[in-house]
Amino acid sequence: MESFITILYLLVAVLFANIIHAIYPKIPLALYQIAAGALLILSPLHTSHVKLDPEIFMMLIIGPLLFNDGQKQSIRKLTYHLRSIWSMAILLAIVTVGVIGIGLHWGMPRDFSLPAAFMLAAIVTPTDAVAVKSLTTTVSMPDNVNEVLEYESLFNDASGLVLFNLAVPTMINGRFSFVNGVLTFLYVFFGGIVVGLILGSLIANLRLWMLREHADISNIDLPINLLTPIVVYMAAEEIHVSGIIAVVAAGIAHSIWYERLHLTSSKLQISSSTIWTLVTDVLNGLVFALLGVTLPNIFHGVSAAAFGQVLIIAVLIYAAMTAIRYFWARADIVKLCSDEDAEKKEAFLLAIGGVHGTIALAMAFSMPALIHGTALPYRNQYILITTVVIFVSLLVGALCFPILLPHKQLGYTQADFNAHLVESVYAALHYLNGLDTAHHREVSIVQDNLSSQLREHVHIDRRQFEDLLDGAQKVELATIDRLHDAGKIDDEQAELYGHFFAKMLAFNQRNVMLNYFSYLWHGLQRRRKRREMQKNRKKLHEHLLNNCDAFCMMVNEVNKAVNDYLQQQATGNNLEEIRNIKLIYSRRIQVFNRQDEVDATFLNQLFLDSFRREHNYVSQQLADGQINRELANALNKQISTDELVYMQSID
Repeated sequence: MESFITILYLLVAVLFANIIHAIYPKIPLALYQIAAGALLILSPLHTSHVKLDPEIFMMLIIGPLLFNDGQKQSIRKLTYHLRSIWSMAILLAIVTVGVIGIGLHWGMPRDFSLPAAFMLAAIVTPTDAVAVKSLTTTVSMPDNVNEVLEYESLFNDASGLVLFNLAVPTMINGRFSFVNGVLTFLYVFFGGIVVGLILGSLIANLRLWMLREHADISNIDLPINLLTPIVVYMAAEEIHVSGIIAVVAAGIAHSIWYERLHLTSSKLQISSSTIWTLVTDVLNGLVFALLGVTLPNIFHGVSAAAFGQVLIIAVLIYAAMTAIRYFWARADIVKLCSDEDAEKKEAFLLAIGGVHGTIALAMAFSMPALIHGTALPYRNQYILITTVVIFVSLLVGALCFPILLPHKQLGYTQADFNAHLVESVYAALHYLNGLDTAHHREVSIVQDNLSSQLREHVHIDRRQFEDLLDGAQKVELATIDRLHDAGKIDDEQAELYGHFFAKMLAFNQRNVMLNYFSYLWHGLQRRRKRREMQKNRKKLHEHLLNNCDAFCMMVNEVNKAVNDYLQQQATGNNLEEIRNIKLIYSRRIQVFNRQDEVDATFLNQLFLDSFRREHNYVSQQLADGQINRELANALNKQISTDELVYMQSID
């Protein structure tokens, strides 16, 4: 129960941080989430008892995050960046651990034995993709630098973990074999790749086979996809290879099979993307909230003098790592392919882009507390040094990125997006209006659902709306007179529709206040004749039941006549007003044709055809040069999301 309450408090902290960031987005979201986690000390929850279990943290939080990053990668881009991955994630990690470890031991031999120095260096070396993304959400990082940082963070976590796992036994046993160390590194690192690719491919093929055999397996496929990183991590760690590398490799295996076969349905892809977006957002928040929660434990009992010494060591370590990264780029050991004018700036961006996060803190907490029965010297100081390095890297990035980089600018305005989204829906509604079909109720249902896409993006001219509604109501009465004169309805049926029309007339927006007071006055009068009104209502209800078919016919005929009238009145300035009036009349069809069964197959096909019309509109606008690729992608994403929602609503 205590664990559940802890998670609940952390989720509340993440939500609170997200709300504050939405109000004041100038400060990176990660810092808000860390602060929210730290503030949990004020809550009834005893945060001093919250422990960061490194194994659970890696398996349940870091593993799924890196797996999702892996399955979103393009195998072509990954192959193109193999040299960068080798340079940054492996060679740079080894060099950094070596330089920092030797420097710590040489500068403070009493505080840092050589194995302890290498262990601390391995802890602070890994960069954190989550932290980097949180600092660059509002700025435009150069694509070449961003890709190098992204691929580095995918793999250097494992490099740091492997080096850490080599340093710890050395510190315990006091012996280090270079040959055994190299062989262990190769086995753990590349063994993780092999295990991840094999298991990832098997699971991906299982999902694709089930998709071929069954039309809709979302209730099976999505849980399998979410559990994949956990299963792969556990299997890899069981045979003592890197679980983190295995998880990344499994994600890449999924991306390879998806690119080759393209067999996943659009509905399943949208569902998977939506769920993973939600999961990663929550896990990212938990990462930093957990970091905030651990702060009271880390700083507890640390004197000002000790903290001052720790601060100096941490800043020096961060400065040394940043300098190594800068000269690594300037020496062209990693290919940034920068222009001559941008070489220094992009090298500096790569250097400060090595932001550290909770993976380093998780390794720090996994340091052994005892060695040969005695407490590990300076263990709390090592954890505090790691924490300060993380904070310094976050603060430097938070301060420097907004200064050095331009703010992100969309290739379109919100007004452009709204306008073209409305036009895409109009294209679908125009297609529906042109259908010559007897399935009026199905068409009305689709029109009603599609129209909800427009509610947030359009403005109604009230005067035009009321004028058109007055005209539509005149056409409505004329249609009933025509049906009566033609002998299609009798006097009783015409009078019945008249009662109905009188009630609908009360909703005329032009006279809403007058109608409201009139309604109140007549209500007072009706109270004196309640029994008589109850009899009249009963009689009216019986008339409706006895004349249901005729009434449905009248509603359908009125709807056709009103649509013809509105089509004649259409101009470029009143399309939204006309759409809303059509919606009023089409909803009557839904109400009075409820006794008719909905043709689910035809309804489903109408939805698919309508959304296809929306996508076609976007494609045509892109081909004609009316919109750019970025706007087209945003429109198609919104349409696909609406398609998923509406298709699920009729399942």
